[in-house]
Amino acid sequence: MNIGILGAGSLGLHLAGQLSMAGKDPIVVCRSREQAQQLNKEGLTYRQLEGRSVQLNIRATSVVDIPQTIDWLLLTVKQPQLEEALAYASHLKAPFSFICFQNGIGHETLISNQFPTTPVYFAVTTEGAYRDAQDSVRHTGKGITWIGKWRAPISEDPSFQFVKNLFSNTSLHVVGEDQIEQRVWKKLIINSCINPLTALLGVKNGLLLESPYAGQAMGMLFEEARLIAELEGIKIDPSFLQEIVTVCRNTYENKSSMLQDIEAGRKTEIEFITGAIEKTASKHEKTVYYHALLKQLVLAKQEM
Repeated sequence: MNIGILGAGSLGLHLAGQLSMAGKDPIVVCRSREQAQQLNKEGLTYRQLEGRSVQLNIRATSVVDIPQTIDWLLLTVKQPQLEEALAYASHLKAPFSFICFQNGIGHETLISNQFPTTPVYFAVTTEGAYRDAQDSVRHTGKGITWIGKWRAPISEDPSFQFVKNLFSNTSLHVVGEDQIEQRVWKKLIINSCINPLTALLGVKNGLLLESPYAGQAMGMLFEEARLIAELEGIKIDPSFLQEIVTVCRNTYENKSSMLQDIEAGRKTEIEFITGAIEKTASKHEKTVYYHALLKQLVLAKQEM
C-alpha cells in the first residue's frame, strides 16, 4: 500500500510520524525540495504526547517530483494551497483515493469537480500538532478523527475497512461518520470560535479558557455560527459550545494554525473559516456581525 501525504506542515508531519511508527512507510510530499532533502537526510524528529522524542526515517519528495503511483493520498495542505495541490495530484495514475483533512467548507465541491471518478473521503480531526522546524513536529493534543463520504453513509461503503487499516496500530482514534457534512460544519464552528481569537490575542488555545472575556467572545461567535448552520440544514445543539471548550482544554498547549501563520507572516485561512460562515450567511440574506468584524481584524493583522 503506497501512502502519500501532500502537505508537510504540522498535521502532515504528525500523520507521517504516526504512520511511520506503525510501519506504514508513507511518503511526504513537500512544497519545497529543501524540506524534502532535509527530511530524507535528517529524518523526522517526532515528540510524542507524553514528551518522549523519537527519530524516524522518512521518505520525502517535493511536489514537482511527486511519484505517479500512490494508492492513498492524504491531503493535509491548507485551503489557500488546495488548488495548487490538486494540480500536482492530477499527475497521479488512477486508481487512487483521497482523504482530505482541510478546514472550512467548499473543498468538497472543488475536489469532486476536478476528480469526479476518484473516491474521496473527508476527515475531521481534533488532533493537535505543532511543527517546530521543517523536520520536527510535536503531538500537542489527543483527539478524534472522523472520516466519511459526502452525502453517502460510510457504514454502507465496503472500502472503509481499507481506510481503518490505513491507521491501524497508530494512536489515532479513527471513527467512521455517516454524516460527515455535520462534522465538517462542527469543525468549522470550532475553528471559527478558537483560531481567530488566538491569532488576534497571540495566545495558545488553552489560554482562551483563562479569560472570561475570551470565553464570552467564543460564546457570541458560536451562537452566530450555529444559526447559520441551521439555515443550511445542519442542526447544532446549543450544548455543543461545551465541546469547543473541551477542544481548547485538550489542546491547551497548542498554537492554532492561524496563530502559527500570523507569527510566520503567512496568509491565514480566515477567508475559508470565518469568511465561509460570512459567505453562507449572505446566501441566506443574513449578516454575521461578529464574524465579519473578526475577519477584517485578522486580515488587518495578517497584512501588518
